[in-house]
Amino acid sequence: MTAADAAAPDDRKGYPLAIVAGHGDMPVLLADAARRNGWTPVVFALAGEADVDRFDDFACFPVKWGEVGKLFRLIGEKGCRQ
Repeated sequence: MTAADAAAPDDRKGYPLAIVAGHGDMPVLLADAARRNGWTPVVFALAGEADVDRFDDFACFPVKWGEVGKLFRLIGEKGCRQ
């Protein structure tokens, strides 16, 4: 277990938070709320579902439905543990 795993939720502020985004307002609202609470949102926008332009204020990476391996690789590369 790493220090990040053992940290209390309030100690995780600033950590990258993975958001797998589909259509609708919820992913944007979640990213905004996460940022307000000190997290660093990293958005993985599902192609054909999420509008990438809605995430201009966040790190955003488009991922196709069949690219599960790419998604997991990116999540790891960006340091997302949550």
